[in-house]
Amino acid sequence: MSDIGVVESVVVVVVVVVVLLVVVVKVVVVEVVVVEIVVVVVVVVVVVAVVVVVVFVEKATTIKSALTS
Repeated sequence: MSDIGVVESVVVVVVVVVVLLVVVVKVVVVEVVVVEIVVVVVVVVVVVAVVVVVVFVEKATTIKSALTS
């Protein structure tokens, strides 16, 4: 059961990040057409997303193993 919850949460996080990324990129492209800004935003968002997912999975795994043992 907890595995399903973890997968759903990760999917939700990814969807939210993608939506935010699309919005930010559209705003940046409309306001200022600077490739560097877009690249920096993309990199930052991707790094943050990866960190969040990794931390979340580690916490979920720790909680799961604590519950099992």
